[in-house]
Amino acid sequence: MRMYPVPFSTREEERFLGLTLREAAWAFGGLIVGLFFSVLLSFLLRKPPGMMLLLAVPFGGAGFLISRWPVNETDSRTTLDRHIMKGLKYLTKTHDFIYTRK
Repeated sequence: MRMYPVPFSTREEERFLGLTLREAAWAFGGLIVGLFFSVLLSFLLRKPPGMMLLLAVPFGGAGFLISRWPVNETDSRTTLDRHIMKGLKYLTKTHDFIYTRK
């Protein structure tokens, strides 16, 4: 019989420079949102944009924390971004209510 090697865990992600692709995407998305708000505020308040660029740092940090914050579910442990995505998927899918009152 032929044996095929199976990886121990398929949930492990490859790391590059200490971050996974998912963590880097969340942090980069947070920085993009922060840059948008800093440019918008510099336009509205008539301040130089360099002064408002410091506003992007907390948004990037928040995106990084969302990707790393552990959440205890009923049977497993996951991160906050995966938990949010599961909740959004649950809210957007159609539900079949079998036992309802008539």
